[in-house]
Amino acid sequence: SDLSDTPNMPNRGRKRKRSGKADPTLDLDTTNSALLPFIPNISKDERRKAHHIVARGCGDFITSTISDYSFKTTKPDDSSSPLQVQTSALLVMWSKRKGRSKNRNKKLHKNTLFVLKKRQREHLTAMQCLAKALNCHVGDIATAGIKDMQAITFQFCTARNRSTKDMEAANQKLTTNAIEIGSFVEVDWELTRGENDGNRFRITLRDLKRVEIDPASTAKPRSESFVPCDKAHLQGRVNAIERNGFVNFFGSQRVGVPGSFDEVGVRPFDIGRAMLKGDFDRAIDLLMIGRRVTHANGIHESEEIRNARRVWSESRRDVTKTLSAMPKGNIMSRERCVLQGLKRYRNSRDAFKTIPFSVRLFWINAYQSLVWNSMATRRLEEFGARVVLGDQVRRDDGTVTIVAPDDISRFTIESIVLPLPGYNVEYPQNLKQMYEEFLSNDTVEFKKDAPPEETAKGAYRKLVVRPTNVSVAFPGDTTFPSEVLLGFDLSTGSYATSLLRELMVSTVMR
Repeated sequence: SDLSDTPNMPNRGRKRKRSGKADPTLDLDTTNSALLPFIPNISKDERRKAHHIVARGCGDFITSTISDYSFKTTKPDDSSSPLQVQTSALLVMWSKRKGRSKNRNKKLHKNTLFVLKKRQREHLTAMQCLAKALNCHVGDIATAGIKDMQAITFQFCTARNRSTKDMEAANQKLTTNAIEIGSFVEVDWELTRGENDGNRFRITLRDLKRVEIDPASTAKPRSESFVPCDKAHLQGRVNAIERNGFVNFFGSQRVGVPGSFDEVGVRPFDIGRAMLKGDFDRAIDLLMIGRRVTHANGIHESEEIRNARRVWSESRRDVTKTLSAMPKGNIMSRERCVLQGLKRYRNSRDAFKTIPFSVRLFWINAYQSLVWNSMATRRLEEFGARVVLGDQVRRDDGTVTIVAPDDISRFTIESIVLPLPGYNVEYPQNLKQMYEEFLSNDTVEFKKDAPPEETAKGAYRKLVVRPTNVSVAFPGDTTFPSEVLLGFDLSTGSYATSLLRELMVSTVMR
């Protein structure tokens, strides 16, 4: 077969005859591919290292493994008849996505920067719709981050090797998917994760009430009631947050809604924890069990989705039956992707890797976020809103250091950072034992040499952040407004839901 025309899909193996036996010949186009035999009985981990070496050395190549390759050889000091060696081989080809293959000398379009608008669309579903309209891979579309499903969102994206005309044509196909694209500009670069400076929010608050505590009550806790929220009270709360900031908790979009497993089902950090343990059978089961509620206001999944999940459980992981039971269209895109991977690879780890890396990384980040939220709570409970010995702070030059006795007065709570756990971070001296106990209880360990689906580098995150460009407007001139228009900017990775929680001086569930 002509391997240069083989679809660009990793670990696809070699075409087989209908008899089910391997094709004994490989008609390789030596100008577009190379076949490198491995030593016999090489482990899968060692083969993976070879793939990574090629990928790091040249992004214009793609690789796959030929699992049943044979060749003849003789020992250097042996003149006897050749030996037949059965082994595996590394197949290296030009990447079609890099424009190489047969037409690699053809001039390509530049990348196109554009704005994506979506409404009530989950990130992966939106990317799949966009990739289909552009006739490209999901990996050809780059974003700086993931936007919330429960909002109307705008974000910058780049599309690899697509012209503005391609983008305009694709936009005509997206009108029925609650997705729009526009503001096309050709560029010679691609966006990378975390490359945005921050986010601008416009939020409308309606049906405003506030909690009033009965001063005459002797009960503990004292009785509470809801009363209309007046303009002065709300303006005062906004001013306080603008002046003092708020705790930089990760929101429920990242870690999931509060509640027990029986109440809310699987949350993102559950899947991330299984991945970090290398238990991909469990990770897939958790993905298929799914959530019982999708966010804090209690919206449940549709009966059609719940039925597909029941089929998975009751059929004892029957992939074919579950795929048949899934709703049509782009619903359950992650679940469909991993089940199709199971059908192809018969291996949970490889099947899980068919999900885009950014989505897999989201689940690991969710577990890191759970740890961070817990440590931030412990930090404030133990030491309050002041800088103490053992804290980690970020200096003006961006470096992170442990606070020394002489430096305490130089820093404020806005200077304090806490690490997201990983193999490349140091834990603060005053919280190190708490971090280690948390990870030990979950039997999670971050190792530098582990596969990317089972580890994380870690990072440092500010404990307290302040919004900028804050605006508040009250339509109509009443003491008790029916709605409020709130606007503000947050730095990258900070959550508007955490600001709103502080604004309402409320628990997550309230």
